[in-house]
Amino acid sequence: MRLLKHLLTPHWLALRAFPPATLKQIEAAIKASERQHDGELRFVVEASLPFSFLSLDTRKRAEALFAQLGVWDTGDNSGVLIYVQLVDRQIEIAQHGERRLPDGVTLDDAARVNQRHISQQSAVGSRQSAVGSHS
Repeated sequence: MRLLKHLLTPHWLALRAFPPATLKQIEAAIKASERQHDGELRFVVEASLPFSFLSLDTRKRAEALFAQLGVWDTGDNSGVLIYVQLVDRQIEIAQHGERRLPDGVTLDDAARVNQRHISQQSAVGSRQSAVGSHS
């Protein structure tokens, strides 16, 4: 079933789930965050996995993007990739080693909170689509 979902989900779905206004908000939040710490953040959204990654989990895709995009290549090795995989409804964090946020929460903890938020937003969007299709 997972394979079929990835093969049939178009990339434009990522654009629908993250409209320009939302992406601008994320960009502003990242810039504000980067002024408060030495980390360099990169945010990536994919609707479905590329064919070559279908047999792997989203963690492997995040690690591949971390390397491919050069997020690892920062002055202090402080690059962090936040990867959102829409079909699998997963958020992964790729980084050098384990870092802690100032309040003691790990980036993985933060990702789990964001993942719940995305799942809730997705459920709301699905309900709205269902209501809209009955109008």
